[in-house]
This record gives sequence, C-alpha cells and structure tokens, in this order.
Amino acid sequence: MLGLAGSMLFSAASGAGAAAGLSVKVTPDIVPASAAGSPTGATVTIKYTNLSLNPNYSKANGIAIVECSPNVLASDPAACNQSPANLGQPGGPWVFTGNTKGSGKKTLALVSGAVGDGTCNPGGLCYIVIADPVTHAVLAPITPFGIDPTT
Repeated sequence: MLGLAGSMLFSAASGAGAAAGLSVKVTPDIVPASAAGSPTGATVTIKYTNLSLNPNYSKANGIAIVECSPNVLASDPAACNQSPANLGQPGGPWVFTGNTKGSGKKTLALVSGAVGDGTCNPGGLCYIVIADPVTHAVLAPITPFGIDPTT
C-alpha cells in the first residue's frame, strides 16, 4: 500500500516536460462554485495518459494527485493540498497504485477556498498536479481548472 510519510514537498519547477502522448485532462474543466464550496466538493474526472513516457514515472511508486492554488505556478512547494491527514478527502491528496502505461481515470472532489498556502477562488483558476508520492517528482503538465462564480 502506498502512503505519505509526511508532506509531499515538490516543486513545479521540477515538473515534467510535455512528452508527446503524455496528457492530463480534467472534466469538467470549470466546476460550479456552489459545489466546490460545499463540504463534499465538486466532482471531476481526471484522466491521465502515458505517464510512463516521463522517465521519473515508477509503476512501483504509483501516483499522487493533488489540488493546488495558483501559487504552484511560482514553484511554491506549499501551494498544494498535501497533508497526509487529508488523504482521500475532498481537495486531496489522493494516492493510487501505478500501472505499466501510467494511464488511468479517477473521479475526485475538488474544493474552493483554502488550498495549500493559497486560495482557490470562484472566478479564478486552480491546478491539478500529478506527482510521484515517493520521489515527489512532478510527472505530468500542471493542469488548470476553473471555478464558475455564477453557479
């Protein structure tokens, strides 16, 4: 079983190149503020494809998916929800086993408000990061999602 032995400090600057065929998609890519602000969060599907094209991907280590505030774009290592106490909760982090191709689809709940050391506000963008839960290497392009303030 995979686990987090502490916070998953990683830097967006250590991120993955966008190798051809490696992709991450968040659906829907704009979530309702009313759902994101609720205790259960806004449900999205995160589809990731061919993480194995990144040399930092390890099937044995699996993957961690974290929700991050806009501070992640400035390589802020505390920008994401990384507390092991919140593992599997709305806003994350989430840890999953790996597979040979590094491909999969997960249904998760994203939140608005405090995320990491920043804020995900309605009308703004926040981000999904997929990383190795052991080495903390970012495995895929940082992927944005919006929070619709009108819903």
